[in-house]
Amino acid sequence: MVLESYVLEDLNNWYVEVENELAKIQKVIDEKKKRMRIIEARWDIIRNSFDELEDNLEQEEIEKQWNLHGRHLEDEYNLLEIELSATNSEIVEKKRSLEAIKLNIDKVIKASVISHDL
Repeated sequence: MVLESYVLEDLNNWYVEVENELAKIQKVIDEKKKRMRIIEARWDIIRNSFDELEDNLEQEEIEKQWNLHGRHLEDEYNLLEIELSATNSEIVEKKRSLEAIKLNIDKVIKASVISHDL
């Protein structure tokens, strides 16, 4: 099986496109992890503030402050955790696809070279 150079070029371009897509997905994951670290830092500050408040405030006031400041951070963090999990699943799927594409490209190229040598 001898492949024309344009077919090999198309296969190579396809491979590069998948690699580029993987890089984009990894960038999204990195950005979400960065946001999670920021939220965790903000969370620590709020938690420390509430530890101090517990000594000075009634339970009702603590709950009021929590609802004002802590609840949305907790929700945001949980949402990011869900998004990150979904994105990780997506990148695993894309990596499998990339590996399959690479294997098929290698097989086609090897078959082409062997046929060409005969």
